[in-house]
Amino acid sequence: MIKSKLRKIITLSMAAMSTIALVINTYAATGSKPAGEYGTLNANNNICVNDFEKIVSLNVSTTDKAAEKYIIKYNVVYADTGRSITGDVELININMLSPKKSYEDVEMHHWKNAITGNSDGFKYTEIKAYSTHEVRGDYSYVIYLSEKL
Repeated sequence: MIKSKLRKIITLSMAAMSTIALVINTYAATGSKPAGEYGTLNANNNICVNDFEKIVSLNVSTTDKAAEKYIIKYNVVYADTGRSITGDVELININMLSPKKSYEDVEMHHWKNAITGNSDGFKYTEIKAYSTHEVRGDYSYVIYLSEKL
C-alpha cells in the first residue's frame, strides 16, 4: 500500500517535471551595464516555445539599490514583415519579484495569428520581440534588446 502510493507520487512528480521541462527552443538576448547607485542593471528578453505557444519573457533588475521605477517596454512583431502583433506596451513596476526585479511573460495565445488566421500561439510563426528595460530614480539607465524565434 505504501509502495503503491509512493510510486504514484514519484510518477506524478516526474510527469510534472517533464511537462515543465518540455521547452523545445529558447532564444535569449541579455544585457547588463553599470547603473551608478543601483549597481548593475541587468535585462533579459527570452522567447521560448512550449507545447502550445511561444512565450516572450522580459525582466529587468538591479544588483545594489532598488530604483523607484522598473520599466519594461516591448513590441512583438512578425519577424518577416515587422508588422506589430502586440502594439507598443509599457509596464511600470510589474510583477515585482523583489524590490529590485520586475518581469513580464507575454503569452502569445492572447493574439490571433494573421498569417494562419487562428489563435495558435504563434508556435510555428517566427516572431521578434523588441524591448526596452529601464530603471528610474534620481538617474535613469536603459538597455535595449531584441530577439527572434
